[in-house]
Amino acid sequence: MNALRCFASGVAVLLLTACVQLPTADSLPESFDHRSVLVVIDDPRPQRRRNALLGSGYQSRRNYDVDPLLMKTARSIAEGYDAIIEYQWPIESIDAHCFVVLTDEPSKLIARLNADDRVRYAQSINEFKSRGNLALDSGAAYKNSTGEIGAFAGRGQRIAIVDTFADIDHPDLPHDRVAQWDLVGPGRGLPKEQHGTAVLGLLAAKPMNGIGIDGAAPQASFGMFRGCWQLSGASPEATCDSVSLSLALQTAHEWNPDVVNLSLTGPRDRLLEDILSAMLAQGSFVVAAFDENRDKNDRFPLSRPGVVYAYGIGTESASMPDGGTVAIGARDALTLQPDAGYDVMSGHSMAAPIVSGRIAQFRESMPNAGIEALHDKLRELESLASQSMYEASERGN
Repeated sequence: MNALRCFASGVAVLLLTACVQLPTADSLPESFDHRSVLVVIDDPRPQRRRNALLGSGYQSRRNYDVDPLLMKTARSIAEGYDAIIEYQWPIESIDAHCFVVLTDEPSKLIARLNADDRVRYAQSINEFKSRGNLALDSGAAYKNSTGEIGAFAGRGQRIAIVDTFADIDHPDLPHDRVAQWDLVGPGRGLPKEQHGTAVLGLLAAKPMNGIGIDGAAPQASFGMFRGCWQLSGASPEATCDSVSLSLALQTAHEWNPDVVNLSLTGPRDRLLEDILSAMLAQGSFVVAAFDENRDKNDRFPLSRPGVVYAYGIGTESASMPDGGTVAIGARDALTLQPDAGYDVMSGHSMAAPIVSGRIAQFRESMPNAGIEALHDKLRELESLASQSMYEASERGN
């Protein structure tokens, strides 16, 4: 556990690999198409063999990759279905080995694999999107959205942000408490991405430094786990998939965060839900952007204790979301952008880091509180936000 707690703040990514056992993104394909199937099997190695191969950083990954038992097991399953393995990787938090196979009939192969006793389950590779947009109204009032709840400290808290990369050299960021892990690789996206920079800014921006904005939990430690990538330089829109997010969430799990921020939306995904279950079991709190376009049974992540949806009041629809959701003002939120920039963004994606910051503040002030006690505090915040939404609606009428 102590090894998981090491955090060499402010140093390069390669130097940080000693803190967590990282899968590398170097060999991750630039894309998977509709013919790809994700297969999850139990790790077939005896525990003694796993312990003998334990290492740190890239050495651990190398030991994993060259283990002939893992390669033989995956290859045997794939060859039995005349399928080609595209990529394989470990998910140690759920004792699983994952691989992607390419087939001309993915639906049929998924059904056959799910009937195979050697397979835990097989699924499609799902796509996920960031939830946040640049404000369209050039006359919108610039405001710091975190001002509604204050600039809380968050000291001693560890906040994992699964998103795109961020420009961590921004002058309004605490450089000694922000580090990044790239689980996507250089083949996807840009070196300085807008969405991750905006999300990190709302959480981490230095308070009272005479420039920019105040973050919601500026005294916390921040881990940026790149599982998404920006599609173009002209828009902050970003995308992710089941594979990239599983790599990012697994690495974040090893970092042992107090709060996990997911400013993204997508469909229900069994592999990702299993990893989140492991994170929740170790005490992490998960905040996700609310997806008003999906039924609650087909929404990532699924609603359960420890998972909270963030809803930006006045950003997308006028209706109040379902239970398990915290509504907060996130319209026209002034936040950070790459190359020392600032811009105004809106959306449930921008509400998520504000809620994550509030949870970090609660956990700092109530270190021994359980999930239910934290939910009670969040319900107080939601009640105030609901009243604010009602009053705004009445004024509009």
